[in-house]
Amino acid sequence: MQLVNSGFLEDAEWEEEYQGVVSGWQGALQALKLYLENYFGQPRRSILVLRQSEFAYQRLLPYFLREELLAQWLTRSGAIGGAGERCELILRDGSNMSGRVLVITGREATVSWGQIHGLLEFKAFAMGPAVKMLGVRVCGWNLEAARADQIRSEMTAAVERLTQAMAASSAPPAPPPS
Repeated sequence: MQLVNSGFLEDAEWEEEYQGVVSGWQGALQALKLYLENYFGQPRRSILVLRQSEFAYQRLLPYFLREELLAQWLTRSGAIGGAGERCELILRDGSNMSGRVLVITGREATVSWGQIHGLLEFKAFAMGPAVKMLGVRVCGWNLEAARADQIRSEMTAAVERLTQAMAASSAPPAPPPS
């Protein structure tokens, strides 16, 4: 398979958007591989929760990977290791999410999620030079509607917490009391 993605503006301020597309394709191709190897022909439900946010990618990526930072917005416990490694997360609602790390780019991460026969993508990208988005996408093959609704609700709240964490981490420090 050969994939060509073109039509990008070549101005330096559009480089961030281009890098986001590259990162997104890395995750999409790993999701396609997971589907073809495990769920081919099965119906898919997809949940996408995005919020506009200000962040630096190098500051955001650890929130997708490190246990203490995941716990601030998504989990009770667990971390995400390197590509190909097993991961085990306990989400805030107490449910278990186990699988393998499919890909980690400099901006995003994708992990399989065995309990829902699917995956969880941690998303971060620019939409032009002035707007950045962060969020998650969950895909489940043969995922029941009721479970999808529950996951959507949990992920919406989680992305709100992540957006708040990014806002707090980019705020200038408060002046010392006088």
